[in-house]
Amino acid sequence: MRADPATRVALVVEDECLVRDVMVSELKASGWSVVETATGEEVLALLAANEVDVLLTDIRVAGSMSGWDVAHAVRAIEPHLPVIYASGNPSDTALRVEGSLFFSKPYLPGDIVEACQRLAGPPRC
Repeated sequence: MRADPATRVALVVEDECLVRDVMVSELKASGWSVVETATGEEVLALLAANEVDVLLTDIRVAGSMSGWDVAHAVRAIEPHLPVIYASGNPSDTALRVEGSLFFSKPYLPGDIVEACQRLAGPPRC
């Protein structure tokens, strides 16, 4: 159970430290709690330990799982969890889970925050 039910939680999967740091800072500045990792392999453990409102994943992350794999594994556990993909390769849009969004890099962090807010809906009270 989360400490403050009104705070939304984003799970960020990004292996580029600078990109991840900027995204985490933007989300936190917008009132989000953030759980972060550089690899897909850590995602399921993080998901089991945290209530998450949205998944933001790069397509090409460290480790053996891709962002596609991460989203499919997460959706097997949380079928309606919103997913946002990001990639520097615009042709990477073929394996998206239903109802997801795709952003090409470089993107504006504010656009990602807005998408997280739109997909996650209003904070719980």
